[in-house]
Amino acid sequence: VVHAASQGCRRSMEDESFSSGEFFLKGKERPGPWSFHAVFDGHGGGSCSSHLKAHLYKELFRELKTCRMVEEALRRSFRKIDRKLCNQSEFSGSTAITCLIHHPTREIWVGCDY
Repeated sequence: VVHAASQGCRRSMEDESFSSGEFFLKGKERPGPWSFHAVFDGHGGGSCSSHLKAHLYKELFRELKTCRMVEEALRRSFRKIDRKLCNQSEFSGSTAITCLIHHPTREIWVGCDY
């Protein structure tokens, strides 16, 4: 996986990207391997995109272990992170595009939030 970013004329980089290594979900119908990739396009500062980079994958991993449907795990992860970000005092935002891959079946789930 290769990442590239351009700061352009902004004073600081507001964007982030994330790629997990392969991971497994023990005891699940589709144990894996899986991988997760995301691009976060920050707006008004980098704190939101940095928070997403640090926490969205962890939240998704927890949800994948408990949800039956991958789509529901993605929805719940985005909602939980959205709620946490809305309670922060610093104002910034980010769009997110994510890709969750189940390697054995080559199934791909794409999630986005803007």
